[in-house]
Amino acid sequence: MGALPGFSLEDSKYAVESSAIITSAEIKVLIFSFLVHAKPAARLDPELPV
Repeated sequence: MGALPGFSLEDSKYAVESSAIITSAEIKVLIFSFLVHAKPAARLDPELPV
């Protein structure tokens, strides 16, 4: 990962860590919403792979 102008190594490390935290939270929300939406769809469409 190349250093950006105006950013120190600590800044980029902090940015990577906070983006990783945001990403994991978004993934949890996506998985939860997928599970909520997939259950009724699975009942309606028996050919849908679960």
